[in-house]
Amino acid sequence: MSKEIQIIRKSNELVEARYRLSLNEQRLVHTLLATISPQDEDFKDYIIKIDDLAKMFDLEKSNSTYERIQEASLDLLNRTISLPDYENPKRRRFMHWFSYLEYTEGKGEVLIRFEKALKPYLLQLKEHFTQYQIPNIAKFKGQYTVRFYELLKRRQAQGNGNQFWIRYQIADLRLILDIPDNEYSLYADFRRKVIEPSLKEIQEHSDLDILDCQYFKEGKKVNEIQINAIPKNAEKANKSKAKTKQPKREEQLDWMTADILDRFIGLSSANQQTVIDKVETSLKGAKQARFKAAKGGSMKQLITEFSLDINEAMMTL
Repeated sequence: MSKEIQIIRKSNELVEARYRLSLNEQRLVHTLLATISPQDEDFKDYIIKIDDLAKMFDLEKSNSTYERIQEASLDLLNRTISLPDYENPKRRRFMHWFSYLEYTEGKGEVLIRFEKALKPYLLQLKEHFTQYQIPNIAKFKGQYTVRFYELLKRRQAQGNGNQFWIRYQIADLRLILDIPDNEYSLYADFRRKVIEPSLKEIQEHSDLDILDCQYFKEGKKVNEIQINAIPKNAEKANKSKAKTKQPKREEQLDWMTADILDRFIGLSSANQQTVIDKVETSLKGAKQARFKAAKGGSMKQLITEFSLDINEAMMTL
């Protein structure tokens, strides 16, 4: 597959649709989407070579990879998409990703046919669509990372090349990600296992910088999230134009460490001490010795060095 066509285009309705795919299922869908040209008027029978998919996502070319992709392609025949109707909020549309699949064992390729009902969401997109390059998602390992990335890219144009943001009710975000009520039912688990790892991967492996993530409460319960981001090329351009001296990147707290620091400061003195004690007890050897020594310095430095340990301890309160 040539680099010229490694671009994904989806209607905004599809970006905010309700569905849940495994990581390999997403990789297969994205490989297929990258073969669609903006000029295509109808779907074709698409042949995906598993070697091409493995190269695109830096996967090992092995029998186990072929087996996992074959399994993912079969599972995708049964995966459904629930699409919103922006003109009538009470109405939703349901459809499958694929209508036909053909796999010849030992051949290393899959023939796939898209469900025709998806045509308005993938073909001849002139407005209200989101696009991005596959290399910006190729290194993602989390199941939900691409969904967060797409939600951000959907709103990127609103920043006119600079800072932009997305804001969702937690309940609506769970619906988009198709996470049932009995999974990550505690907000702390949803944040720690879904939101934070996804944003961390976007920060590390995509064309977006995550500036911060804000959480809003209704009473004592967090019910809304806002994610602020900026294109990495814009951030570099803005820094080069700045007249005042900016602090070096290594001197700044990354957004996640800053978030952990804010949450720690918000704890009562008793709970702060409980967290410190738990971390110290959980650490061993030289790392425990470094922690004890760091306690004598600033809280900012302590949390910068032991952010993950402190975050895990806070999750148990």
